[in-house]
Amino acid sequence: MITKQIEGRIVFVSSVVGMMGLVGYAQYSPMKFAIRGLAETLRSEFQMYGIQVQCFFPATILSPGFEEEQKTKPEITKKIEEGDDAKTPEQCAKCLLRGVQHGPFAITDGLVGRLLKASSSGSAPCSVMDLVLLLPARVRIANDLM
Repeated sequence: MITKQIEGRIVFVSSVVGMMGLVGYAQYSPMKFAIRGLAETLRSEFQMYGIQVQCFFPATILSPGFEEEQKTKPEITKKIEEGDDAKTPEQCAKCLLRGVQHGPFAITDGLVGRLLKASSSGSAPCSVMDLVLLLPARVRIANDLM
């Protein structure tokens, strides 16, 4: 793409646990952080060549892998994930395609992902909407600490 001066797009798929560590995911989360790190680095390097880089951070995906994971997942992790808005692979694919069309670096598939994106954007730009979503969460956390 660079040598032929072709503009394009590269899309990585990470996970919501690529934005934060979570108990029970010590083997999985570091790989997802690595994908995020690679995507952020390439985003910075490829901007000057007209190549857009994006990364998708889906939350729980209802798949055979998820069902298998439930057999060994720690109870505390299951408790944390209780309110998670799990999606089918088809729903995740629609979120990904919608994100690719709209162009943000970090693509998420729900409120938890958006909050994490806004609070841990790294070197990627954060949208005003994400900041607006994050403000009430920060206020609530601050109030809980008092």
